[in-house]
Amino acid sequence: MVATAIWSFNAAKGIANNDVALEAAASAGCAVLHIQEPYISTDGALRLHPQFDAFLPLGNDNPKTVTYTRKSLGFHQTRAGPTIVTVSAGTLSTGNCYWLPSHKDSGTADLLGLLRLTAEVVVTGDFNSSHPTLVGKTPPLPARRATPWRGGPLAVA
Repeated sequence: MVATAIWSFNAAKGIANNDVALEAAASAGCAVLHIQEPYISTDGALRLHPQFDAFLPLGNDNPKTVTYTRKSLGFHQTRAGPTIVTVSAGTLSTGNCYWLPSHKDSGTADLLGLLRLTAEVVVTGDFNSSHPTLVGKTPPLPARRATPWRGGPLAVA
């Protein structure tokens, strides 16, 4: 099996952050770049790169994720909702999630559906989740649902 580089990055809505991530991914030969909180201009324009196709969530006027895939690899969008973008090529599917802090359970059904798409699934994102060892609180619902999957089809760090 050939290794496929999949990167995930939170651009914090910064134009320089977004551009650096795109250029670094292009230079490194990255196949898929998941960006959470991408830079989108006030007129709604997304940052583009000549080596990548860009996929956005559907039904969201203020997208919090964008997935860039290397044009030469034939990725296509397989599912999308307001909080998740999935793309696939061959047996590989990737999911890029963003759960708003105020709607932390909104993407759980999409995430569970993603795990059934193909044999190889990589999920990254900004889950706005916490862990009791980090903040001393009970984790939100998505973190509690994902935690038992460690070491299985989904590893949550």
